[in-house]
Amino acid sequence: MPSDGSSLRAAVDLVLAGENVPEPHTPSLGCGIKWKPGNEPV
Repeated sequence: MPSDGSSLRAAVDLVLAGENVPEPHTPSLGCGIKWKPGNEPV
């Protein structure tokens, strides 16, 4: 599925209209960086 932002736009429009966002949500993809305690970004 292309990442053109249409799913995000549709979800935001529903939230702004006071409606629930339907399931299922597609989990985000990307790096799963785990920060060591004391070395988190600020």
